[in-house]
Amino acid sequence: MAMMDSEEKAILSAPETPAEDRGPEAPAAPGAEGGAAAPSAPFEDEGTGEAPDVPREPEEEPGESDASPEEAVPPAAGGEEGSGGETAPPEEENEEDPEGDAALSASLLRPARRSFGFFRGELPKLDRKSVALMLLITLIYSLLAFFRLGTDKIPQTSIYLDRKGQSVTVELKEPSEVSRFCLYKWRGRKKDITIETRLSPDDPWHVAYGPEELSSHMRWKTLDLDVEGKVKFVRITFEGKEITLAELCVLDKNDQPLEITVPKEWNKNLTDVDKLDNLTDEQELLDADSSSLTFAYFDEYLYALTANAYIHGGTGLENTHPVLGKVVESLGIRIFGMNSIGWRIMGTLSGILMLPVFFFLARRVLRNNKWALVATFLMAVEAMHYTQTRLATIDSFPLLFILLAYLFMLRYYQHPTVEGEKVNLFLSGLAFGLACSFKWIGAYAGVGLAIVFFAFFVSKIRAYRKEDPDFYTGRYIASTVASCVVFFVMVPAAVYIGSYLPVAFGPFSEIQGWKGVWENQKYMWNFHSTLEQTFDFSSKWWGWPLMIGGFSSYFGTSLTGLKSRIIVTGNPLIWWASVPAVLYAIYGFLFGRKVRTPYLRTAPGEGELLDTGALEAGWKPLKPWARIERFDAGVFLAVVAYLCQYVPWMLVSRELFIYHYFASAEISILLITWALKRWSANSRAGRITTWIYLGLAALAFACMFPILNGFFVDGWYAEILKVFL
Repeated sequence: MAMMDSEEKAILSAPETPAEDRGPEAPAAPGAEGGAAAPSAPFEDEGTGEAPDVPREPEEEPGESDASPEEAVPPAAGGEEGSGGETAPPEEENEEDPEGDAALSASLLRPARRSFGFFRGELPKLDRKSVALMLLITLIYSLLAFFRLGTDKIPQTSIYLDRKGQSVTVELKEPSEVSRFCLYKWRGRKKDITIETRLSPDDPWHVAYGPEELSSHMRWKTLDLDVEGKVKFVRITFEGKEITLAELCVLDKNDQPLEITVPKEWNKNLTDVDKLDNLTDEQELLDADSSSLTFAYFDEYLYALTANAYIHGGTGLENTHPVLGKVVESLGIRIFGMNSIGWRIMGTLSGILMLPVFFFLARRVLRNNKWALVATFLMAVEAMHYTQTRLATIDSFPLLFILLAYLFMLRYYQHPTVEGEKVNLFLSGLAFGLACSFKWIGAYAGVGLAIVFFAFFVSKIRAYRKEDPDFYTGRYIASTVASCVVFFVMVPAAVYIGSYLPVAFGPFSEIQGWKGVWENQKYMWNFHSTLEQTFDFSSKWWGWPLMIGGFSSYFGTSLTGLKSRIIVTGNPLIWWASVPAVLYAIYGFLFGRKVRTPYLRTAPGEGELLDTGALEAGWKPLKPWARIERFDAGVFLAVVAYLCQYVPWMLVSRELFIYHYFASAEISILLITWALKRWSANSRAGRITTWIYLGLAALAFACMFPILNGFFVDGWYAEILKVFL
């Protein structure tokens, strides 16, 4: 017998899977006693040899065959397993049934009649080993995510400079040679500062620095001074106003902090003259290198200061996105304080939670536990996933709930009962509402969810009607549509409005009452629709999958000359594969997989796979080939999710940034893994390619890790790492 794909054997010869062997949430087979109606009709074209819905797909290691031992046809007697030896016809033939033979032949070879429906497959049981491995991946990623996340060693006491042109004079305990001046500023206008020095009160001031713009917030700023000889007094003048100044330090020629005071007699012009000690009471917290541990880099200061204002009142700096992201960040600040751990911890936790959520989503898309682990591993080594979820912006929150919304939508399609459908639709709508409440990119997911729902909805109606001609279609449609209006309109609206309650009726002064909520919506819309500001690190949407447009969200130089940076870009092994995987998935969705078709004996209730010589014994052929797994529901959902998070950016005229591809890049991992799974089926080259690919992805992440975490490295190594930008 000619060698055949094991999945062909499973499709054409396997008995129907007993209900007790199915996955935990897979519906019973159509027509099974006591089973519910199947949620999808088989995608079947009897005239062209297309295969019916495939029994439960077994689990296998990445690269192994898709067919399980119980589904595959056993090897012929006298032949070795897997050797491709011929399978002989049964020794004892059943009595011939000419009428049955003719009827089955007619059914197999009648003209094509296409019956549209999504290919579903069966969900494997969730075994302990897969759960343990998923938790292990999550644990290892968690350790990396918390490694050098931040510090609580940040100055907390401060003074407020409310007027323009105010100066602060520092007196050294002893006249000394100085090299640098360090300060920590919480917030303030981006204006020039000037630093002057002198040895005695009778000497004129000598300009040692500036005037230069001091633009950074919530970080240690180390400024080199141009000073000859010893000094006793240092004066810093701020051209801006509304400055919150936390700490001042002066370094000697050996870059060691000198003992200083801020005398009242030299600072009588300051409003907070009674709080001058606040400027020198936390000298031990000095970070002259201004590392990422103490530096609120990129837009962190906007979100952190606003989240802190939600707690203590006052004004914020970030009102261009809905408030829920800052509300969640404020929880971290309440627990850990106003420091880099406090403002980063909640986003980091959401990035960690994304891994198990992604595992369960991938498990349903790929219908395989071990390949779901492969997808989870790829997310764990994705560079932008690591950097964006450790950054105190809000990009990680909406993506977490977008993935949850799609997970529950796929659960809705795969659920065997009408009652269970409503629960999953409600959870999908709730997750959708939360995603929108964090950031308006959740609305893009809303479009994708609508497309996926209507496609699944039509498929389920057809399947129910096929299994039960008396199925109450009208009542089912009315009930489901009404539920969706509640779950995807009313519930998200309630969640979105409810997220404003702790802000609009709290101490925050910029959004007060329902009028403040409405004004905030108008402000956000006007900001995003009319933004004309240009940025050096903006990029074009078409270059993102090619990693064109990456930039450094943090960079610094230590006092010893070491370089540090944190880059915003992806893992090249994943991003470069994203678009090819999407295109391949679209092709696979439309055309399925082409397989060889063996020959089937036309006797009722029997089926033996034989070689072509069996034609002489009265066996009838199917078509010489067939396409299987067309219109896969999981692939359809992943493709729609990817496109709905990517295509809208193609229509935006304002300046864009590479992190806008973050959600699409994460979703593309599902399709990359799906492609690897297909290539690995019964292919040694595919299995080898899979392991090489996973190894290279992990190696790329390891090589990039210093510029993802903000390590200080030698200049030559920093230059090499620029290749990832």
